[in-house]
Amino acid sequence: MQVTRESKMTQRPTDLELRELCDREQLRELVFAYCRAIDRRDFAALDALYHPDATDHHGRLFQGPARAFVERLPEIMASMEIVSHNVTNASFALDGDRAEGEIYFFAFHRLVDDGSARDMILGGRYADRYRRVAGTWKIEHRAVIADWIQVHDPSLCDLSMPELEGSLLGRPGPGDPAAELLERLGRRSADARGT
Repeated sequence: MQVTRESKMTQRPTDLELRELCDREQLRELVFAYCRAIDRRDFAALDALYHPDATDHHGRLFQGPARAFVERLPEIMASMEIVSHNVTNASFALDGDRAEGEIYFFAFHRLVDDGSARDMILGGRYADRYRRVAGTWKIEHRAVIADWIQVHDPSLCDLSMPELEGSLLGRPGPGDPAAELLERLGRRSADARGT
């Protein structure tokens, strides 16, 4: 029997195909959780996304154990008034309980030093290695690959614009307007994973 496009589309996915689909979605959720944790400065949540022996390579900002990176982030981010990490394309290569990923990102940073503000927008990729232990994927190694950068000095970001009047404004930490929702989402995700 010849397999046609139509007959292939009606075939049920194999267990392996379903497992790979679930693995890819769990890895995407891990990448999204990283962005949320670093943008909201939830360093405990960020630390939990890395394996205890993980490493991180963030260029001149930091190279070494991921736990030390997370511990240094309050100092590194002290002058960052606004941080927003956004991911786009995500490609994963799976190999059992190990995986690699190439994740495209845009990261906006509003830096304030001595009363003056400037914007830094970085476009690049995360080159990641992941490992699944006890059913949970975590980052084993992350390296930032910078593809381009734009710096605006002075800052073009102005949260006092009339267009934003009455809007909820995001901020790091538990004071963020979405903090309660994010906490519920985190609990729901943990419940779904059984952790």
